[in-house]
Amino acid sequence: MSDHVVLLGDSIFDNGAYTRGEPDVARHLRSLLPPDWKVTLAAADGSTTADLAKQLDALPRDVTRGVLSVGGNDILNADILDRPVGSTREARIALMLFNDVILRAAFERGLDVIDLRLVCTDPDDYANPIEPSGQGGRKIAATIASALGVSGETNRRTVAYAG
Repeated sequence: MSDHVVLLGDSIFDNGAYTRGEPDVARHLRSLLPPDWKVTLAAADGSTTADLAKQLDALPRDVTRGVLSVGGNDILNADILDRPVGSTREARIALMLFNDVILRAAFERGLDVIDLRLVCTDPDDYANPIEPSGQGGRKIAATIASALGVSGETNRRTVAYAG
């Protein structure tokens, strides 16, 4: 049975402008999934959590699975990274709180989480400080394929039980 995967969110998935001609996440993912699977890129560079409703409203009817990456632009737009701080600890705490909100929402809904901090660990995984390069996009796509259960790679798995 074929599936239809949609990539929602921001430039973590819509990273074609940053890959210098290398495949973006969606293209890498298409090459890793079975040939009868579809991948739709609904994510848009610059999107915030507020833009997600528009992406969801425009979903094709036959979508069977969704993958979401959103929140980075919310942080950038809130100027959290540009605010003066007394120590790097203060900036890290703000980012940790934001990530905690995302993780709690996923755990409460029983959703799987891919922590990109553990996927893109090499400086060459990034085209700039925040956008994945072609190499990073390949790692992200391979992790998505593994999470979907369609790659031969073993998937380290952590289960969080809520409630």
